Amino acid sequence: LKAPIFDRPASRCTCAGPQPLQQLALLLRLVARTRVMFRVVGGALGAAGVAAYWRTPRGRQTAARAEELPRRPVFDVAVVGGGLVGLAVAREAAARGASVVLLEREAAVAASASGGNTGLGHTGYDAPEGSLERRLLRRAISLHPGLYRSFGLGLSHVRKCGSMVVAWTPEQLAKLDEVLGENTGAGDTDAYRVNAEELRELEPALSPAALGAVVCPNEAVVEPWLIPIGYAESARLHGADLRLSTEVISASRSDDGLWRLGTGRSTSEQWARSEPGQVLVRPAPEAAAPAESDFVSARTVVNCAGLLGDRVESLRLNGADAPFHVTPRKGQFLVFKTDAELEYIIETVPTQFTKGVIVWSTVYGNVIVGPTATNQQSRSDRSTDAETVKSLQEWAVKVVPALKDAQVVGTYSGLRPATEFRDYCIEAHKDERWVTVGGIRSTGLTACSAIGEHVVDLVEEMDGAKLEERPLLGVSAAKKRLARPRVRCCPNGPVPTLAELAAEYRQNGDGTVTVYGRRWYVSHPLSSFGMETYTGKESGVTS
Repeated sequence: LKAPIFDRPASRCTCAGPQPLQQLALLLRLVARTRVMFRVVGGALGAAGVAAYWRTPRGRQTAARAEELPRRPVFDVAVVGGGLVGLAVAREAAARGASVVLLEREAAVAASASGGNTGLGHTGYDAPEGSLERRLLRRAISLHPGLYRSFGLGLSHVRKCGSMVVAWTPEQLAKLDEVLGENTGAGDTDAYRVNAEELRELEPALSPAALGAVVCPNEAVVEPWLIPIGYAESARLHGADLRLSTEVISASRSDDGLWRLGTGRSTSEQWARSEPGQVLVRPAPEAAAPAESDFVSARTVVNCAGLLGDRVESLRLNGADAPFHVTPRKGQFLVFKTDAELEYIIETVPTQFTKGVIVWSTVYGNVIVGPTATNQQSRSDRSTDAETVKSLQEWAVKVVPALKDAQVVGTYSGLRPATEFRDYCIEAHKDERWVTVGGIRSTGLTACSAIGEHVVDLVEEMDGAKLEERPLLGVSAAKKRLARPRVRCCPNGPVPTLAELAAEYRQNGDGTVTVYGRRWYVSHPLSSFGMETYTGKESGVTS
């Protein structure tokens, strides 16, 4: 080392010795140099010591344990929303080999908008011509036979009974040719028209006031809760991570292109049906958003949030308004227990905004009338009111006179995520790796399989996947499809019969049944009403 600093002459001072300020400065320089020296020496010794530690048996054991610790994953796809559409997207992405996480606000899957679906499979004739909705409906119909078999569903769970679009006024009768033409144009070439006499032969329970109808043989009644459970189980078998009671609070994208979705533990609980022995559904306040407590990382986000779709979309836009606005459209339903049997789904001539009030028998044998269509502000209030219930009962008796003395089991309501657009709002934002899926109002149950296919096509197109044109019957514009097969196909196990489901539901007493070897909460009112009242003698079914 050089001579002590205090013994070195000052270059700019002519006095005999260093002044107090100079002494302080020289002292600070000495301390700084000493710290650097110890850092170099200590660093070398420390590095050597650490390296030597990892070579010891204890060090190797510690390293092995560290490798076994779970690391926070980065998912290929994060799906926001666990309704029918979100579940179908998650299943499709997982089946193609992507790592998938699904984030659902409610404590059960398909408990919000999907928890009010009618359980009716539509042909899509009343969807706008050339619309994405019509194209996906037609594609979904071709997928359902094999898909539902893979879910373990049987003939008692899916009943292809057909529907009748019935005219009750001369004005509606004049529109039946147009309805028939729309069916044919949509690809349903089996539809045909009948007069009043033929109508009563096909459906004896129908009122003699009916003037004529268009018969659509390919529409179906399904068990409305087992369908989303089938999607959920299939998604799980293909490796998807389903997280319930998890609400997305924030969304941000890092410089490396990964989305960070901030989440919180949700306490939201949808209550959509009347309690046993009651007729009306009580109002429920909207749950407050939870505090952010965790996060999920993903390369791509798919917004399938349904009734909250525009709010989730605004997270992508840093709080700006979404390109669509969700207006909850409430539909109320009345549930009967009766010996009257309906062979067909009884529909009215649709308008631009609604298919009208429908009357049909569920797979459990209950007769349902609904839905109404009333816009509201609340995204959680699924209460029913006496005035609407009275009007539904009057309409039910007008359509099927035998319902006059039928037992009223209860009521329920559903909220449809209506927007200002008639067509689906599905768009891929390639630069942001975000897919928007909104405005799936009344046809989500039927179309969700094809929506999932279409959305995952968009995701893979972001990665440069090649697409090929694939024509569909009754569709003017061809549907784009990926030019490669599925990666995997893991079928679900068998589903219990309706009698087995009803017996266990009543025995458990907590609203749950066992399907695919695990307990699920029955979140759909039609299913819970059906399991409460089913005897096995309905419509001659003895499952």
